[in-house]
Amino acid sequence: MNGYEFYPEDGSTLYKEEAWELSEQARSLWLRLAFAGEYSEGMSPVQIQGRKYLPMFPARDGVYTIEQVREKFLAVFSEEFTDKTLNAAIANKDLLEYNGNVYAAYKKNRGETSYNSWADHVRDDGAGKFTVVMGVSMPSNGSTVYVELPTGKNAAGKFVFTDYPYWDRSE
Repeated sequence: MNGYEFYPEDGSTLYKEEAWELSEQARSLWLRLAFAGEYSEGMSPVQIQGRKYLPMFPARDGVYTIEQVREKFLAVFSEEFTDKTLNAAIANKDLLEYNGNVYAAYKKNRGETSYNSWADHVRDDGAGKFTVVMGVSMPSNGSTVYVELPTGKNAAGKFVFTDYPYWDRSE
């Protein structure tokens, strides 16, 4: 109608506002796990077994076990991606439980850093599948890189990312 396409509001469509919120949650979790040193929220690193770590979440979030971290991830990522990512982090000692808290390895970015990303658009791939296309601004040359984040539905029927290529392209 008048150039607009209408979609049902029955949970079968991923809207841009939902995609933006999902992408922000995913980015936050990614930064907390992959670059705890860049996303320290004013916390100082602690030395555990000869390596620097930061609490993955501030105390106000009430996340003190790896199972609680997994629950946070499952709200944003598929079960398969969550388990693959967290198991790899645990195996590499990038994520650990210690003295009643969960710690992420204190790492900083070693390469070019993007300072701005946004949910550029949502592509309907059909059959209930959508792809969130993120725009990432690279300040060194002013270019924009587009990263495709595929989605699916979790057990609760909510859209989650089934892959997160930032993980592969970061550092």
